[in-house]
Amino acid sequence: MKAGDKIALYSYGSGAVAEFFSGELVEGYEAYLDKERLNKLNQRIALSVAEYEKVFFEEVDLDETNSAQFAGYEKSRFLPWLKLWITNAVIARLKKIMKISWNGFSKKSYRERLELLRAQALLSPEKQRSLEQDEQMSVTVADQLSENVVGTFFLCLILSFQNFLVNGQDYTVPYVTEEPSVVAAASYASKIIKRAGGFTAQVHERQMIGQVALYQVDDPELAQEKIVSKKAELLELANQAYPSIVKRGGGARDLHVEQIKGETDFLVVYLHVDTQEAMGANMLNTMLEALKPVLEELSQGQSLMGILSNYATDSLVTASCRIAFRYLSRQKDQGREIAEKNCVS
Repeated sequence: MKAGDKIALYSYGSGAVAEFFSGELVEGYEAYLDKERLNKLNQRIALSVAEYEKVFFEEVDLDETNSAQFAGYEKSRFLPWLKLWITNAVIARLKKIMKISWNGFSKKSYRERLELLRAQALLSPEKQRSLEQDEQMSVTVADQLSENVVGTFFLCLILSFQNFLVNGQDYTVPYVTEEPSVVAAASYASKIIKRAGGFTAQVHERQMIGQVALYQVDDPELAQEKIVSKKAELLELANQAYPSIVKRGGGARDLHVEQIKGETDFLVVYLHVDTQEAMGANMLNTMLEALKPVLEELSQGQSLMGILSNYATDSLVTASCRIAFRYLSRQKDQGREIAEKNCVS
């Protein structure tokens, strides 16, 4: 080709808009040719719509005008029409994303889902084998867990295929539910929140509270004084009742006493325990049972109960996320409207 030759050009965009036009080569057009162009174009790989959306939302950020800067892409020097191609670095990233992609998980068969779990090594060999063999709880085991057992009843074990991003770490969350809309809603919401940067979670306190309720206490003031004076000994006694939690870094941390007036007056002793990663019901109940005889002796009263409290004011975790309007809708005004509706509801 030489200067003055005409060439036909065809352009097609993802918005289903196409153009067909012609151009005329000018003097010096050779300086704009990229001799490696074909080699770079041959490095492209085919993407499904789901894969494209995953790369688009995770690899780039949109500004307030819904525009994006593609750091991993290069622009051709063949002006005035610009072409984009995928570089080797982005290809490597795409292969990694495609390898661990959960896209289409809900449309896979049961066996295909199990194979995906195996390929990604998300479970131990024993747990993987248990799923593949459809192992269920036996009546023998159930009979050791509860009272009056006559059988077992099973629900669906489900995975959220959109990973939850919490403090920069991906988590695959299991559900036990028969309600598909719960899983679909949680998966969709986690996808949006992950695009926006994920959840930020903080553990403020992690202590559970148990209580021993004492009644028929003739002198509550004196009893309260005696119990508080023995606080260190009582905490040590509680830890001796459950030494394994102390070895793991937890244990009884505090103790206080309150008087509750009513038809029957109570002197309530509250025990605060660092349960580490455990829920702590058995732990608290064991400690409280160990304290009851000593508390009865100190108060000269009777213990009504020693039990875990549902008033878990010392166990506080907060989780938050920030979602830009553009992640709720490509139309900024519509995104704002969706956000306002969610705040009201």
